[in-house]
Amino acid sequence: MRSDPLSTGALVEVVQQLVRVPSVNPTLVPEEGQGETQIAAFACQWLTAHGVRAWIEEAAPGRPNAVAEVGDGDAPTLVLCAHLDTVGTAGMTIPPFEPRIENGRIYGRGSYDMKGSAGAVMAAAAALAHEGALRGTVRLALVADEEYASVGAADYVRRHPADACILTEPSEGRLVLAHKGFVWAEVVTRGRAAHGSRWDLGESAIGRMGRIIATLEEFDRTELRARTHPLVGPASLHCALISGGVGLSTYAPACRL
Repeated sequence: MRSDPLSTGALVEVVQQLVRVPSVNPTLVPEEGQGETQIAAFACQWLTAHGVRAWIEEAAPGRPNAVAEVGDGDAPTLVLCAHLDTVGTAGMTIPPFEPRIENGRIYGRGSYDMKGSAGAVMAAAAALAHEGALRGTVRLALVADEEYASVGAADYVRRHPADACILTEPSEGRLVLAHKGFVWAEVVTRGRAAHGSRWDLGESAIGRMGRIIATLEEFDRTELRARTHPLVGPASLHCALISGGVGLSTYAPACRL
C-alpha cells in the first residue's frame, strides 16, 4: 500500500533528504558552491518514483531547474515555485547538511529557505498524481539561483506560460501578494597611483568613492523612503561590498563598490 506523501513522516523525510544534498549557490559563495545539479537530479528522481512526470532544464551552464507536472492539461495551469539553492554555511554552529529535528522543527542549511517548501510542493504533486483525474495542470518550478540573480526563474518563465503561480517562500503563515524587485549595480572609481608622500601626483579612488557613498546614503534616507507601495513599503538601497587600493603607502588607483 502506497504511503501518504502528505503525512508528517513523509514530509519530514523528503525535507531531510533535500537538506542532506548541499546546494550552496556557486556564484554567491564560490568556495562552497556545489550548485543545483545534484539536488535537481534528486528532486526529479524522487518525483518520478512517486508517479510525477519530471525533467531537468538547463537554465545556464551547470545551473539546472527541476520541472514537473501533473494533470490532464485541459484547464488552467497553476505553478508551485520553490528554489533549490541556498546561501553559504559560514557562521553555522551545527553540521549544515545533517538535518536534525528539535522541538518540532528541522534544523540544517536551507531547511527554512527553502527546502521545507520545496519538499512540501513535491509531496503535494505526489499526492495529486496518486489521486489522478486532475483537470488542468499543476506544475512545479524547482529553480536554480534564487539567492543571486534568479537565472532559474527567468529561464522558467521564458519557457512555460501559466495562468497563476504560488511562490512558496516561507511567510510565517501570512499571504503575501507582492514583493520588491531589485537592481544590483557595480560602481568603479579611478584615481592615480603615486607614493603617499606625493600629494601633488596622487589621486585617491577611495576618496572619490567616499563621496559617492555619502551621496547614496543621503539618497536612501531622503528620497527612497518617500517612494512607498501599499503592499511592499518603501524602497531602499545599501552599499554592500567595497574594495580598493594596493598598499598602505600608495594612493589608490581604483575602488570598486
